[in-house]
Formats: sequence, C-alpha cells, structure tokens
Amino acid sequence: AGLGAGGALAAVAAARAGAATAAFDPLPFAGGTATGGGIPSYYWGVAGGLQDELDDRVREIMPLFANPAVWGRRFHHDARRIVLDEMLRKAGVTCVWGAMLYGVEMRHGRVEAGLAAGADGAARLRASCWIDATGDGDLAAFAGAKFQLGRAGDGCLHAYTQSLGRFRLAEERLLTGTVNFDSGYTDPTDSEDLTRARITGIGQHSYYAYNAIRRPTWIAPQIGLRQGRQIETDYRLTIDDLLDRRRFEDAVGLTGSHYDNHACDYEFESDAACFLAWGCRLRGARTACEIPYRVLIPRGLDNVWMACRALGVSEEAHHSFRMHRD
Repeated sequence: AGLGAGGALAAVAAARAGAATAAFDPLPFAGGTATGGGIPSYYWGVAGGLQDELDDRVREIMPLFANPAVWGRRFHHDARRIVLDEMLRKAGVTCVWGAMLYGVEMRHGRVEAGLAAGADGAARLRASCWIDATGDGDLAAFAGAKFQLGRAGDGCLHAYTQSLGRFRLAEERLLTGTVNFDSGYTDPTDSEDLTRARITGIGQHSYYAYNAIRRPTWIAPQIGLRQGRQIETDYRLTIDDLLDRRRFEDAVGLTGSHYDNHACDYEFESDAACFLAWGCRLRGARTACEIPYRVLIPRGLDNVWMACRALGVSEEAHHSFRMHRD
C-alpha cells in the first residue's frame, strides 16, 4: 500500500524475492515526495541497497531531461519516475494507480484484505502479506495498530510544504529551481484539512513580481507532508539511539541526518528536544544509528510490515529519520 520512496523499492524487493506482488498508490506514478512532491534531491540519509541502483540508473538518463552540469547532484522528477516504473515492471510488480486505501478486513490479527477506492469505484484486494508504505501508516491504523500523532503536549505535527518550480536568471544563465518553504500545519489523517492545506499552500505562491524569466514552471501535484502517524512497533527508535550511534543485533539498515525539526515554538517541544536544540545548541549536530528490524513490525499485527516514515520512531527521533534514502 503506497508507492512512495519506501514503498516502490519495497515492492521491487518483494517481487525480486519471488513473491507475487501488487501495489497501489493514489498518484498516477511512483516516487511519492521525491517525484510528486517537488523535492528533487537528497537532504541527508544513508546511501546503499536498491537506492544505489535507482540513483545510478537515474544518472544515466538524466541528460535526456536536464543538463547535469546545471542540476548537479539533484535528479529530474520525470527521470526518477521513469526509472522506478522500469524497475517495478521488470520485477513483475502489478501496479494500480489512482487508488486510495480506505479500510481493511481483519481476521485473527491478520489483514485479510484491503479496501481501496479509485476512479472506477471500490475494490477489495486480498493478500497474505502487507507492506504499509502509505506515509501516514493508514493501513496499520485501519487494522487497529496503536499510534502517536504529533507531539505529546498538543498533538502539533511537523510543518508541511507545497512546492513549486521556477526559472531564475543567474550570471546570464537561465536556471531552474524549487521553492520549498514551510507552508503551515495540517492533519494528514483529515481529508478536509488536507484540502485546505493544499489550497493555502498554492495560494502562498501568488507573487506580484513575476515576469517572463522569473516565473513559476510547475506546481507539485502532491503536498509535502513531513509527518503523520508513528505506529507502535516491537521497538521504538528514540533520539537517544541516534545520539548514541546505537547498534542493534537485528539491524537491517542505517540512518543518518541531524535534528531537522522545523518548529518555531520549541518551548512546546519535549524537554529532550529543548535541551538538544536550545540548551546545547546542537540542532545541526549529526545523528546516526542502525535501523533495527523490530521498528518495521506493528504490535498486534501478524502480517504487516512498515516501509515509510510512519514506522516505530519517537516524535523526536522522527525529525532525523524521515529522509528519502532511509
């Protein structure tokens, strides 16, 4: 469920391992925020695994879409979409586009079927195993998994972004770029509030000084959500794990970043967050640790794995963990 940065590669991995794999996503293409959200680069995170294969192939075809000398280490959205589509197709993944999960059917702690709606109506999808890559942990939440939504004190979530592309002139060269400021706050589990946030975000790009050169070129079709639910899993990764560079016997990967919290009201963050960012002035200090397999396993569910930012991390650890590659 979900074909974003995590879900697309999870589907490829499952199919290559021999599983009959079907995947669906509300958007008409794979990649999530990296392709539909207007974020054409890696901020932090750790390279490796299938991500390297994806990146190598994107670099090969980048000249067909953009000048690599101008784009540098960034990737073109369409190049990435095409490579992901190619990887999914060659792995044998059956993809259903434009389908939104709205419920599940349960039996003895297992998800028997997912209920999805699209332009052609509702569908019932049966599977023996499920990977929740919805970004907000929708599948696990529908299945009854416990979760945290927002910070403990007031439930406030991380800021969202409505990205936009634009031209600009620099040293007599026409360059493309992405406008990616914090647009405000929204509840990603509330469809009406998401609609409000989308309209608000687009409206913020009204600007009186646009001209033939300095002007918008596209609006990202997907709102850039940084945070949603954090599903309760067999282990919850914490900010202490990241600061202590902790290792785990069941490690399945690595994560690395810094405390990338966009809050402007740290007095309402946790004591640990305030002390790290304000007291120690270490918001920019590097954080890293191994990723234990247990953060992928929702408690109480026998056949669901997490493969998105909604996996088992604390609210403080989330801000360092949510990068595309991780």
